[in-house]
Amino acid sequence: MVVLVGIVLGSLFASLSTLTSRLLSPDDFLTLQTVLFASFTTVDPVLLG
Repeated sequence: MVVLVGIVLGSLFASLSTLTSRLLSPDDFLTLQTVLFASFTTVDPVLLG
């Protein structure tokens, strides 16, 4: 059941990402993508404790 929900949500988010990439200009979409997606290279040291 959990796997099915994950697959459905994954395809939903992929579709939304494709839709926004078509609606926005390429520069705006890149800025949005940079802000929204997780980055593991820039970790806030305060959050680590």
